[in-house]
Amino acid sequence: MSVRFHQDKGVTMRSRSIKMLSGMLLLTTGITSSGWTMVIAPARTEIYLAPGMSTKVFLTATNDDKFKVQVELSTKDWFVLDANKGITSDKWIKIHGPTQFYLNPGKSRKVKLTLSCPKETIGELVGMVSFRYQTEHPSMVTPMISVSMYVMAAGQEKLEGIIKDITGRLWNGHIAFGTLVENTGNVHLRPSGRLVVVDSKGVELSSMAVPEGQPTYPGRDGVYSVQTPSNVQFSSGTYTVRAELGYKDVILKKSRDFTVLPDGQIEMSPMK
Repeated sequence: MSVRFHQDKGVTMRSRSIKMLSGMLLLTTGITSSGWTMVIAPARTEIYLAPGMSTKVFLTATNDDKFKVQVELSTKDWFVLDANKGITSDKWIKIHGPTQFYLNPGKSRKVKLTLSCPKETIGELVGMVSFRYQTEHPSMVTPMISVSMYVMAAGQEKLEGIIKDITGRLWNGHIAFGTLVENTGNVHLRPSGRLVVVDSKGVELSSMAVPEGQPTYPGRDGVYSVQTPSNVQFSSGTYTVRAELGYKDVILKKSRDFTVLPDGQIEMSPMK
């Protein structure tokens, strides 16, 4: 049985105090503060496995600080489908080797993992591997970097979604559009594509790329936003904004008319 997997670079960063204050996950592609001294790559691992199968993957931890750090590894659940409530992260993510170690300045260490797809898995499993670390001079904040793990159960996955709404409003001299996507399947969606504005004759006036963003999990909604370029202006009249998004085999298309009023404000028409 062949195994397909995909790993992307980047970091997902958290600290205990930040979580207590806001409950939000901070996402970044680089370290912008001297307080963040660890880099973990890749930030996202996506595996496609037949139920009952497993595979090995690796994460690389790098210490970018000038001090030695102590690292502690752990796993946790992230999004759990109702059908998979009995499959906790410790049952499908296994860390090989020590879960605590020291990392000298400028050094890297590979962490070996086994990701499994239990036979009873429906859709996909989503979890995190977390790297909590501190120097020899601990601060009030204990940083933690968490990287995403996805295991999709081959033959049990359902990739489905719809565009529920397209909104638009005038913002800072631009028109800001938001596409509301509902995930109606049992695995995450991470759509990308473009939004296009056309006039009443169907002539394309503006095309705005929608980059790959945060995932929308099953049973939830996600908003994917863009804004018109600064060099594109619309006179009073009626136009159509068309969303053309996709993820893997899922194609998401929807359009909505809007009117630019004489004062420049935006009035959205009912969805088509």
